[in-house]
Amino acid sequence: MVVGFITEDLLKGSAGDREGDAFQLALYTLALGLNAQLIYEIGVGQSTLALLRAVKRTGGKVVSCDTNPDMAGFVSKHAPDTMDHWGFYALTSERTYPLLEEPADLIFIDGCHSLSCVQWEVDNYWKLLKMDGLMVFHDTRDWKEGPGKVMELMAYKGYEVVELPFSCGIGVVHKMWEMAEHV
Repeated sequence: MVVGFITEDLLKGSAGDREGDAFQLALYTLALGLNAQLIYEIGVGQSTLALLRAVKRTGGKVVSCDTNPDMAGFVSKHAPDTMDHWGFYALTSERTYPLLEEPADLIFIDGCHSLSCVQWEVDNYWKLLKMDGLMVFHDTRDWKEGPGKVMELMAYKGYEVVELPFSCGIGVVHKMWEMAEHV
């Protein structure tokens, strides 16, 4: 019996490079480690493939939003076996937010990258994150005045923040009980 080994087919449809593989594997591992039942994702792409593969194992669901409706075709082409685990809104994060009601285990932010937009997403989507859940940001190093700045501000306020130094920067914020309502 093989236990816990990651096979090449896990990353089927990946960028095929070390950075892309590491990015997908990090997201997959975070979602699987949480036994995620519900993930909200802002911005669709390689991240969606990794998150969908994780929730296929956990029996969960990913709900994504992206302003590009063609991204639905991208996902269905590269992960056709996961479509029953996916919901998609071809909308901005602001227009999607009122449609979401259930608390999520993980929220992935990789849509717009301006400071005001990312801060709005954190201020609002944080309320939808379960206790002990994770908010994950992409591009924290390449967009220092957007996701990177928001991460810096959260760390300054005392949030448990970790930045992984690959794939343009991946930031992870843990929603701990003592910081739950104070973004």
